Amino acid sequence: MSILRKHPAGLTGLAGLVACCFLAAGENGGWPCFRGNAAMSGEAAGGFAAQPRLSWSREMGGPVESTAAISSGTFYVGTGRGELVSGSMAAGEIRWRYAAGAPVSASPCVEDGVVYVGDENGVFHAVDAQTGKQIWRFKTGDKIISSAAKAGGKVLFGSYDRCLYALETARGGLCWKLETDAQVHGSPCVSGETVAVAGCDGRLRLVDLKTGRQRAVIVSNANYGSTPAASGGMVFAAALSGEMQAVRLADGKTVWTFAESEQAGEGGFYASPAANAQMVVGASKSGNVYAWRPADGMLLWRWCGGGGMEGSPVLAVDRVFVPILDGTLAAVNVLTGKLTWRFKAGGQFKASPAIAQGCLLVGNTDGQMYCFGN
Repeated sequence: MSILRKHPAGLTGLAGLVACCFLAAGENGGWPCFRGNAAMSGEAAGGFAAQPRLSWSREMGGPVESTAAISSGTFYVGTGRGELVSGSMAAGEIRWRYAAGAPVSASPCVEDGVVYVGDENGVFHAVDAQTGKQIWRFKTGDKIISSAAKAGGKVLFGSYDRCLYALETARGGLCWKLETDAQVHGSPCVSGETVAVAGCDGRLRLVDLKTGRQRAVIVSNANYGSTPAASGGMVFAAALSGEMQAVRLADGKTVWTFAESEQAGEGGFYASPAANAQMVVGASKSGNVYAWRPADGMLLWRWCGGGGMEGSPVLAVDRVFVPILDGTLAAVNVLTGKLTWRFKAGGQFKASPAIAQGCLLVGNTDGQMYCFGN
């Protein structure tokens, strides 16, 4: 069996899932960054077709492990060929290509007409969203896999040089940087004035957005390759050991911990969790997708996808969309944990879905970008 550890500082339980899970959260606007918002919650803003149909597919010119950003009818995505690509959501037509100079595995962040993304040479780029022209660049000491988050007039990201960076958005000047004990692979998430970042040193750090000062450090049993998700005053962090931690943002106290069982096989969380008021969802390399109650970690359901997962799940009102390494994109009902839809592609899905403007967009290692709609 899987192991759940509750901690004395735990919050009281919620009443459980309710029918409002099926109500759209509002108009589907954009998907500006890796997990849809600065909190990296992995939750889409509105509903989606019950049985999505493929609207178009387009060759990107190189493997796609980057999750697309979506804004104003345009998508932006990185490729293994070293390009940031912009295209039309309507038909997938390419608008421009920006040569980064090294593979772009990180996911872009687009806001206020600027696209921010790092590359595997350790260069962080700010690019004009309309023209694809460089605005500024910033060099770190090692490669950047971490996707950017924008908050408080700053753009934040991690680097393999062991630092978390906060840059000013206008000119790329350094606001502050926080040195950790190992590479920062995952992306920072922001809730209010707190930045949460989990690193390859096995630490989840809560950091002041304005100053870069560390407020709390939570130690895990293993390293983190994923991005934390913030929701409801909590942050949820998934470790490579198969451990999921729920931590209160206010004081850094661990509320509950879940650990995958040994029977799960070659497991561990490389994918980032998705979280909202009703549930937290984690997808494991063991092929299992788990849903927990946020307040106390009660396991709501488990679904076995039949293949390992590195791409991150996305909550879309009544379903969870899950990318699987065997090339399957699956949809699972949020209340029952039952499969409701699947699509089989040729290459692996290491990127995560982006859902906005009535479309789901995801790329694969064959270099294909797929767009699904009504």
